[in-house]
Amino acid sequence: MEETAQLVPPRNPLAKESPVTETSAVFKNAIVIEERTDIRTITKDALKELGINSLAFDRVKDGLTYLKTEEKPPDWILSCVQTADNSNVLQVLRQVLQDKRFHKTRVSLLVFREEFSFLPLAFELGLLSYHTKPFTKGELLQELKELLGEISADYLQHSFIAANYLRKYLSELEDPKPLLKLEESLVNFFPDKPELFVKLSEALYLAGETEKAKAILANTDYQKHGIPVIIPELEEAVSAEGGKETRSSFSTAYGVESVMCVDPDEAIHRQVTN
Repeated sequence: MEETAQLVPPRNPLAKESPVTETSAVFKNAIVIEERTDIRTITKDALKELGINSLAFDRVKDGLTYLKTEEKPPDWILSCVQTADNSNVLQVLRQVLQDKRFHKTRVSLLVFREEFSFLPLAFELGLLSYHTKPFTKGELLQELKELLGEISADYLQHSFIAANYLRKYLSELEDPKPLLKLEESLVNFFPDKPELFVKLSEALYLAGETEKAKAILANTDYQKHGIPVIIPELEEAVSAEGGKETRSSFSTAYGVESVMCVDPDEAIHRQVTN
């Protein structure tokens, strides 16, 4: 085990220069679990620049031992997928999910692209974000700054952040159906979020369900709320037709075949089925 600092509230050297210091009230202390020395060092150094104290482990089992025995849990865990001792990040996520002491602890994944198959289950278990290796210190620092810039003391917001990372992963798949199921589940749980209906319309369009996509977008006040539409063809089609269809055509009991949606803030798994 490598120790970079004691787990106490840090003195942030960027306090007068960076808005990230406001998020340090949420993430004060972290642990890094990473087998590769270079990536472990880069991650520790990036956290230090953000004013976040960290402890480092090169084996998942050592990190798990720390989590089980330490009286004060860390605010943030940044872990690789697996280490040579055959332990992996899913064990960490389950420990965080099952132990009430960790109800405010968040987990981020340091992952190689060839390990992306771990992501779906990791998100089901409450993963907050993932960061693709290899990376330079500057690249990771920029990613973490952007992540921390979105995080506030409102832990419900963490669910939307995790959804954005999951959406990023699903968008890279050739099959559009998993992305569509995610967007369907999100509008069912958060029907008051117009930005989610825009995302749903885009997923429907990519899945070939053009008429449903246009109906949803036409009934979403995305322009009023300043919500961008990333598929210009969809927005142009809606603008060309003009008018609005009845909102009831999509806002009541929108069909979902089978989707697992996780709210990591309450550690509740909810199965949505027809």
